[in-house]
Amino acid sequence: MPGGHIIRPLNQDIRAFEITDTTIFNFVDIHLLFVEDEDGDRQYMTTYVDKFILHLETNYSDRPPAQTVPFLIEIVDGQLISVTEDFRLTI
Repeated sequence: MPGGHIIRPLNQDIRAFEITDTTIFNFVDIHLLFVEDEDGDRQYMTTYVDKFILHLETNYSDRPPAQTVPFLIEIVDGQLISVTEDFRLTI
């Protein structure tokens, strides 16, 4: 992850995937950093890693705790396709 977080499944080797210019970041723009419609679902999609990092720094400085909000990672043929924040799976 851009912020230095990794997911390491038990009993498996660590694998690294490179973020490319086409990697898609999907997240809920809670603080309206990029979305203008405050009454909408606030879903936001971008290929700019700096926007995703700003989202992480803004939303996970304290609440909700980052460890309780899962990010779904899509890998195809060893390439990082997308990273999607999924509140539906929040503990």
